Amino acid sequence: MEKNSRPVFLNLLQISFPATAILSILHRISGVALSLLLPLFLYLFERSLHGADSFQQLLDLWEDPLSRFIAIIVCWTLIHHLISGARILLLDIGVGIEKDSASDGAIVVSGLSMLALVLVGWALF
Repeated sequence: MEKNSRPVFLNLLQISFPATAILSILHRISGVALSLLLPLFLYLFERSLHGADSFQQLLDLWEDPLSRFIAIIVCWTLIHHLISGARILLLDIGVGIEKDSASDGAIVVSGLSMLALVLVGWALF
């Protein structure tokens, strides 16, 4: 067997990833984050239904700017995951599978998720 003389460079912070790879990584990270946050959301939902006092405590918590900032990030994560998931489903049926259109689709998804971030931020503040 011939030994491969190519250098191995695995510093992920210096490798230039294409837009499709970055979007794929963000889709996976957002999915994991949403899965990990699900118990917290269920707890907050249960607390809101527990009684008027519990609901008022959650409303008081909502007045904190940090809580709203976290809500904006969580909403962006959900919206990004949904839009990126729709793109992946389209790729699965063969729409936009070519390299150029896949890259363009990744850029469009990123733009739409940033637009959603601005709209959600504007709506919550």
